[in-house]
Amino acid sequence: MTNEYEDMDTNEFQGINDFQEKNRHLKTFVAMQDAIWDGSHKNNKNKILFDPTLREKLVNNIVNFVEKHKFDGIDLQSQYLTQENADDSDKQNFVLLLKALKEKFDKKGLILALAVEGIESIAERYDIKGISKYVSFINLRAYNLHGDLYTNGKILKSGHLAPLYHSSRENVADQNLNVDSIVKYWISKGAPPNKLILGTTFKGMSYTLVNANEVGRDPRFVDDVKYRSSTTSYMDTCPNEKNPGWKLIYDKEQQVPYIYQGKDVIGYENVASIKKKAEYAMSMNLAGVFVDSLEDDDFIGACGGGKYPLLKTVKQVLKKC
Repeated sequence: MTNEYEDMDTNEFQGINDFQEKNRHLKTFVAMQDAIWDGSHKNNKNKILFDPTLREKLVNNIVNFVEKHKFDGIDLQSQYLTQENADDSDKQNFVLLLKALKEKFDKKGLILALAVEGIESIAERYDIKGISKYVSFINLRAYNLHGDLYTNGKILKSGHLAPLYHSSRENVADQNLNVDSIVKYWISKGAPPNKLILGTTFKGMSYTLVNANEVGRDPRFVDDVKYRSSTTSYMDTCPNEKNPGWKLIYDKEQQVPYIYQGKDVIGYENVASIKKKAEYAMSMNLAGVFVDSLEDDDFIGACGGGKYPLLKTVKQVLKKC
């Protein structure tokens, strides 16, 4: 749900739901997240989580909104829990919110989903076993694991946004920054595999190396205004695969591709790597796969694989299972 500072035309919701006339199996959701800022003031504690009366009003408002705009459910995200110093009471009150939503949603035949950041440092802020009890499924974001330059003032290592497995060259901490570790962590903390939907991305990360010979995992990269790392898309990257000036390498250990020209490198997903991720989801008996996002795929078929080659690859794998 867009916030109060953005334009929102709720009439556009109808256009999305009209697709159900073409596909009766299609389910539509509205994404909602809380706000940790009230105007210019920061909410040090989310009152809705702590006040049962406010929590009930919120639940009723959500149900009314979903029904009014004819969605099948919501995809809820808590910005407060993931960005603030959540304690045990925050965790439990968030579970109570989900419980209240679940009770109302069940009566209306609606679906309650939760979107979460998968990495362990954020996942530990949830009562994973508790939230799993009340949601129909959990959209597990297992991407954006490298590329943000600064966290607590420290420069992160460059690398792929979503390596499937860890590297033998990584230290203990970095070995958790991959899809396999994220999925297994959530399952170990009580999330049923059949409620987990693996999230991956069609975006890529481009950056400039200090040394052209350091292509791959954790190379030094230039960090200044001119050479700042940035996100790109498969749509913009795939033409380079047929350009003789660019070279493609596939990291067999982490099961992801890089493409580079001189010091310019892009870590991205291609058909081979996205197939591996979909196959992995099925091998772990997960509920499925979601992608971020469709406009980053080759939606015009410019690279010779037809329209939406990454999305079609995911679909083909899931259909076999």
